[in-house]
Amino acid sequence: MNSLSTLPAFVEVIVADDASKDKSPEILRRWQTRFPNWKFVFHEENMGNCRTFNELLSMSNGDWILDFATDDILFPDKLLDWVAMAESKPDCGFCYAEGLVFRNETGPFKPYSQLRSLEEYPEGRILNRLFEPSFICPPAVLFSRKALERVGAYNESLAYEDFDVWLRIAREFPVYRFNESVIAYRKHPDSMSASVSKKRNARLLDSTIQIFASVMQWPELKPMPNPMLKFLRYHLRLCFYLQLPKQAKAFFQLLKEAGQNRGIDSVLCLMAGMPFPIYKLYSAQLWLREKMGL
Repeated sequence: MNSLSTLPAFVEVIVADDASKDKSPEILRRWQTRFPNWKFVFHEENMGNCRTFNELLSMSNGDWILDFATDDILFPDKLLDWVAMAESKPDCGFCYAEGLVFRNETGPFKPYSQLRSLEEYPEGRILNRLFEPSFICPPAVLFSRKALERVGAYNESLAYEDFDVWLRIAREFPVYRFNESVIAYRKHPDSMSASVSKKRNARLLDSTIQIFASVMQWPELKPMPNPMLKFLRYHLRLCFYLQLPKQAKAFFQLLKEAGQNRGIDSVLCLMAGMPFPIYKLYSAQLWLREKMGL
């Protein structure tokens, strides 16, 4: 496994600490001495992912952008081939690579996606496919700078960045896939995505509601594609499990506006606000799955 110090010379590295409360700033100060050619940004107040990424984008010079968390792992020896693949497609909006998932540095490393063959991974105009169960490993996405700037970069009103910008780029540009593993994605209990279920992080769900309310206005998503419908219902069920009535009502309203609400949707929306011990049971299930390494 390669370290950051083996990155090719052509790679521009910009590192930001968004007002971390742990020892991250101290570690990055040491990196600043070790890697004098890198750029470092230290925030005194937390600005959030999207605003920080826009700041770093404005500081960068490259044609291809990779936003990357320091708790994930990059395989630098694959980076040049990944960029070459993306550059071979002049109309590419973003190029997603194979990704691995791990819990600690010793592994095990497992494929992020559960698709069984290379032929199943979509390319080209894949807007509708982005609502299907995860096949894109979030950090394993190489963005065209041209495409990012064309769609207005990251939406700073959102709590997370990836899904929204994928949709906006895929609406206007073809998407391609690099079939090798370039990224290892750390899956840990304190991650932002895990916080939705473990900490009932309504702010992330509110961002998802905002994204759906926007894209439902796009003519190419009318009538609502089946994967999008399933994705909405998944979030409605999640709000039921987490007992978040406000968010459940919002997802139900989106289904209703699309003319796709069903009886079970009404029941889940209603029960999300009732005093049942659903969340405790759901939390127990998550704890058990984590202990079993699932």
